[in-house]
Amino acid sequence: MSTLRVTTAYHDARRGQFMKVYIFGAGASRGSQPEHMEPTRRAPLVDELFEDFYKNCARYVGLSEADLVECRIGSKQSGGVEKWLTDEWESISHLRQEHTKQAKRLLFARLAFYIWRLLLDVSATYNESNGYNVFANKLFQEDEPFGLVSFNYDLLLDRAIKYRYGAPLSTIDDYLGFNFAKPHGSVNWLLAKRDEDPVPGNEATRDIPFRISLASSRLFNGATIPIANLHVIPPDHADLLNPDNCFSRVGYYFFPLVLMPLTSKMDFVIQFSDLILRSTQDMLSKADAVYLIGYRANDDIVKEMFKALRPGTTLHIVGWRTAEEVASRILGWATNLKKGTTYNDGFMDFVGKM
Repeated sequence: MSTLRVTTAYHDARRGQFMKVYIFGAGASRGSQPEHMEPTRRAPLVDELFEDFYKNCARYVGLSEADLVECRIGSKQSGGVEKWLTDEWESISHLRQEHTKQAKRLLFARLAFYIWRLLLDVSATYNESNGYNVFANKLFQEDEPFGLVSFNYDLLLDRAIKYRYGAPLSTIDDYLGFNFAKPHGSVNWLLAKRDEDPVPGNEATRDIPFRISLASSRLFNGATIPIANLHVIPPDHADLLNPDNCFSRVGYYFFPLVLMPLTSKMDFVIQFSDLILRSTQDMLSKADAVYLIGYRANDDIVKEMFKALRPGTTLHIVGWRTAEEVASRILGWATNLKKGTTYNDGFMDFVGKM
C-alpha cells in the first residue's frame, strides 16, 4: 500500500548526471516474445485487443462473445481501438437515462477486467529468453543511469527488472523509486473496494464470477477510489499465475488499476495520474536521450510528459517498419526534441545493437 512518498535515493545517487529514458508500448511486449508464440498468450498490439482468440479471457470476466465482436467491429470501423474507446467513453456523458449510463460504465468495467485477465496470461510467458530480460542485462552491463516508462499492463518488463536488479516492486513507491513508471496501470496493481461498496454474502465469497460481476457493477459507478486502497503484488509472485488467487489477497473483491487505452485522460483513482505524471516528468527532466519502443504516442499524457524534456533532448524511435512515420509525427509537435536514430526492425534488433 503506497505512502505517496516517491523515493529519491536513486535520483540523489546520480545527481547531476543525465540519463536515458526508455518508453515502451505494446509493440515492445509483442517483440519481446518468440515469433511463434501461441496466439492466446501473445502480447496484443492495441488494435488486436478484441481478437477472437482471447475469448476465454472474455468469458472468465463475464464479457460475452457478442460483446467482444461488437468491440472488435466498432474499433475497426472507427479507425482503431484507442479512438473507438475514447469516443464510447466520452459519449456516456451525453446519454439521457441514468440506467443507460450505468450499463455503459458496466461494459467498460468488464473490459478493464478483460484486459487484466488477458495480460496476466501474457505475463505468464516470461522466461530468460524474453527480450526484456536481454534488455535488462544490457542495462546492467552499461551501468549508466536510466529510467523506464511502460504503457503496457503486462509484467514482462517488471519481471526482467526484478530478476536482474532485485528491485522489490511490492509498492508503487518501489516502482517510482526505481525510476519505473506505468501511467496506464499494471495487472499486479489491485485496488481494494471502497468502504461504501457492498459486501457479498457468505454464500458468494468463494464465487469468483459473482465477485467479478459485483466489482464490475461498482468500478465506474461509484466515487473515485483512494490510492491508499492500492495493493501491489510483486510481479513474480505465484498468485499472479492463478487469477483466482488475486481475490484472496485484497478482500472480497478488487478493481484492477487498468486505465483503458484512451487518447484522452481516464482517472478513477484519486492522485494516481498526478503522482505518475510528476514522477515521469522528473525522470524526463534528467534525460539527454529518449527511446520510444513499440509505442505510437497517440494519447494526451505523452504530450504532458514531454513538456519536461530539456531543449535539444534526442528522440530515438524503435518500431517495426513505422519508426520514421512515428518520429516525423512526434517531432511535429515536440519542438524541444531533436531527431536521433530510427530503428525499423523491431525491439529485438534494437536490443542486439545496444
